[in-house]
Amino acid sequence: GLTIKFDWQSIVTKVLPFAELQSGADGTSQRIYGNAVKSEYITKYPDVYAQYVQFTEDQGVKDLSSLNKVAGKYFTTLYPGSDKPKVSIELEIEELTDSEEAKEFAKMRNYNLFDTFTVYHKFYDIDIQTKVTGIVYDALAEKTIKITAGDIQVAFYKQQSQDFQEAIKTLTKKDYMSNFIDYITDLINGVKGGSILQYPKNRPHTLYFMDTDSTDTAKNVIAINNQGIGFSTTGWKGPFRNAWTIDGILNADFIRAGKIRSDIFETSFNAYGDILRLVNGALQAWNGKTKIMELTKQGLEFWNGNSHIGSIGTKGNPFPDLRDVNGNLVVSDGNSLLLVADNPQKIIGLSNQSGAGHLITGLTQFFVGNNFNFFGPKGSKSTITVDRLIVGGKEVIPGDGSGGNDGDVPPELTTEKEKNAWAVWQFLKSKGYSEQATAGILGNMDQESGIMPDIDEGGGGPGYGLVQWTSPIAGESGRAYVQRLLGQAGISGDYRNITTQLKLLDWHMHNGQYIPSAAYPYSVAQFKALTDIGTATMAFEANFERPAVTHPERIPMAQYWYNLLKDLKPSKPIWMNPVRSTYTITQE
Repeated sequence: GLTIKFDWQSIVTKVLPFAELQSGADGTSQRIYGNAVKSEYITKYPDVYAQYVQFTEDQGVKDLSSLNKVAGKYFTTLYPGSDKPKVSIELEIEELTDSEEAKEFAKMRNYNLFDTFTVYHKFYDIDIQTKVTGIVYDALAEKTIKITAGDIQVAFYKQQSQDFQEAIKTLTKKDYMSNFIDYITDLINGVKGGSILQYPKNRPHTLYFMDTDSTDTAKNVIAINNQGIGFSTTGWKGPFRNAWTIDGILNADFIRAGKIRSDIFETSFNAYGDILRLVNGALQAWNGKTKIMELTKQGLEFWNGNSHIGSIGTKGNPFPDLRDVNGNLVVSDGNSLLLVADNPQKIIGLSNQSGAGHLITGLTQFFVGNNFNFFGPKGSKSTITVDRLIVGGKEVIPGDGSGGNDGDVPPELTTEKEKNAWAVWQFLKSKGYSEQATAGILGNMDQESGIMPDIDEGGGGPGYGLVQWTSPIAGESGRAYVQRLLGQAGISGDYRNITTQLKLLDWHMHNGQYIPSAAYPYSVAQFKALTDIGTATMAFEANFERPAVTHPERIPMAQYWYNLLKDLKPSKPIWMNPVRSTYTITQE
């Protein structure tokens, strides 16, 4: 739950200062070097991070003495903190470990956005100032889920401005330029109330368009050179806060226009690589190089790169033929808000809690929760219309009193697992299996599926059902395999139903799945007549399940079911609620 990263890329522990001093009116300059300046932390790191740094006349540098004086303030006043690594912290509070260090960071849950705190680096014995830059807050649970902290990223336009400032350092900054008045006058080209200056005189590289004819009084200045164009409102020395660089980057405080025409208009709006792009009338959101959303006349469309996932909007009716009981269309374009995915592989999920909610996957939908309530408006009755109802793995048929297995289950059996075991016991005995052979099969089912028919193999394996049928065809799921086998066997019924699977089990015993082994060379008929529980358990495992390793622990499971079921009798035939007690059915 806690990730801390240190960035050593920009650290400086030793500065080698230099300056370019104008040596004459002709624009030539002389470079001087000052004394090295060392950080107080230079001895705390295994390496020395040295860097040449230029200081300018604007900073008060006029000679070697003033250069050393200004450079001496580099780590204390000019760039405090540059001699320490940058730190970034990501804290997921709910996944935090119980370590003492983690408990200290857990206090961050009480910090607010832009709060500043200190991180102590134990190995290098330094304190690093950092700031809270992001908070993820669960408004429903009223608690902070995630906090990010670190050095706030320098905005793109500010970085460009800094780059431009560095370039300006190469320009002359002395007031001696007033000595060029005669030269400047010759360059006046009819700009009303202003002047054009070429600088420096001998080898000019920059044009200055000024609002007066003197560098001493000029305020509004445009500078143009081979790196771009810059705009200053504080004189020819800058700073040039607005600029347009040679590679097409525009840095401006604001743009005022009636219309902006462009094939692509793009802007970055956070520190995570997310970009908004206006492309041919469609507003797009990108994460890095991956398109994730697009706002069009169809509504809000969702993408994963080049793969379209779905949309939210008023167009694209997925129910063009759906009508109510009176024959009226239920949905029409323009009058409905529609959440639509492209195909069943693009799942729609509604959830406000992990592991719970509603999943739409084409014709199969999942309602994941413990209680589902249906109420009519203002206390009126609600009606549920369904063609088939499966309860506890068994189809409920109106009027026949069926409801899972409850109708004939001995009252001693109360759990769903016990009732399923009773269904297996009764069915296999009716097919001629001895009680010991039936118990052996139950012992295997207990470990394979917990005697649950509608269950997939744990860990994402391909098995499915009571005996975890696994297809010999790579990539075919257990569910698909069971349905294919039912088709081959000519067995009708819901593949998730326990009775349907028991019919398939008996058919499969005679049709290729049960193969006598050297250790247990019993035919199907011989297996059905076995009277030793241990032999029956291991024979079914070896000949039907055929796992890579044997599981003798299934024998006591089989013995348990034999002891539990052998003396029980079906309950008396009385009317039973056809639906589990956790459901409520009302009727008018």
